[in-house]
Amino acid sequence: MKIHFNPKFYRREKRPFLADILRPYINTRSLEENVEIYGSQVTQYEIVSSPQDADLHVLTMTWDYYFQSGQLREAEVFIEQAMSMNKPVAVWQNSDFGIRFPQYKNIFLFQTSGYRSTRSPRQFSKPVFIGDPLQELNMSGIALRKKSPQPVVGFCGQADHTFEHALSSWIRFGFFNMKSALGLNPYEFLPLRPLSTGLRWGALHRLEKKPSIQTNFVKRKKYKAGARTREEVNTSRREYWDNMLESDYIVCVRGTGNFSARFYETLAMGRIPIFVDTDCMLPWEKDIDWQGLCVWVDANELGQLPQKVLDFHAHLSADDFVEHQKRCRETWEERLSFSGFFKHFSEYFSTGSSWEC
Repeated sequence: MKIHFNPKFYRREKRPFLADILRPYINTRSLEENVEIYGSQVTQYEIVSSPQDADLHVLTMTWDYYFQSGQLREAEVFIEQAMSMNKPVAVWQNSDFGIRFPQYKNIFLFQTSGYRSTRSPRQFSKPVFIGDPLQELNMSGIALRKKSPQPVVGFCGQADHTFEHALSSWIRFGFFNMKSALGLNPYEFLPLRPLSTGLRWGALHRLEKKPSIQTNFVKRKKYKAGARTREEVNTSRREYWDNMLESDYIVCVRGTGNFSARFYETLAMGRIPIFVDTDCMLPWEKDIDWQGLCVWVDANELGQLPQKVLDFHAHLSADDFVEHQKRCRETWEERLSFSGFFKHFSEYFSTGSSWEC
C-alpha cells in the first residue's frame, strides 16, 4: 500500500501529535530497527512523494494539532487535493476527547475516544497503543490462572466518590463545553456528570457487596497514586501489574475520555475485561465479538454487574477459562497492538469496502 503525506507539517517537538501510522517512517532509525520496534507490517507500506501515485493520503498530524496551531486551512487543502484525485484520506485524533469533524466524503477518521451513537459512517475507533507489558515485566508469556469457584475481580486505580471530586468534574466539564460551544476547541460536548472515577466507584461498590465474588481492589484518590518521582512511578506501575496478575477479571471503565487504556492493558496481560459500556466505540467491531470476549454491562445497568460476572464465570469450564485468557491475549496481539492493528489496517481501504468518494 502506497502512502502519501505532507512532511512540511511535521514538527519534531510536536511528535505526540504525529499520525500513528507514520511513526515508523519519520525517525532516524534504520528499517531493521523500525521493524524490531513496530513490527514486520512496516514493510507493507511504502511512502511516496507523488500524491497521484498513492493509494492513501494521510494527514501528517492529528486534527487538533491543526486547530491549535491555526493551520486548519492547510489541512483542508490537503484533504481537498485528495478528493480531487478520488483518493481516501486517513485522519488521526489521539486526545481524550471526541472530535467535531467536517463531513468530507473521502475521510476515514481514527480516534481513541468518541461516542457510538453519534459516530459518522467512516469514523472508527483505534486502540490505545501500549508497549507489551510482558516485555516490561520480563515475562515469556501470560501467567495463566486456573478457574476457582469464585471469580477474582481486580482493579487498581483512581476511584473517588467525594462530593468535592464530583463538583470539580462538573465545573471543569462545564467550562470545556462552553469553549466547545463558542468554537474555542474542536471537541464534542462532555456529559455533565462524573463518568470516570465516580462511575468506577459505583461498579466497584456493587461488586464488593456480592459475597460470592472475591474482590481485589486498590482504590486510589489520585492518578497513579500521585506518584512524582521515577521510583514512585515504578512502584505504582508494579502494583498495577501485580493486581492484574493476581486477578481473573479486571474492571475497565472510561476515564476523562470515553475510552479505557486499562481495557487494552487487561487484554495484553491475558485477563478478562469487565467492560462498562458508556456508548463507547471499539476497534474492529465487525471482526471481534466484544460482548463474547468481555463481561459486558451497560453503564445504566450497573445493578446487574455482579450477576453478569457470576454468570460469565459459571458458563466457562476449567479448560474454557484457560483458553479464554489466551484468546484475550491473542486478540490484543492480532488486532490491537501497534503491529497487529496496522497489519490489518489496509482492510479499511480494500476493494469492496463500504466507503465511496
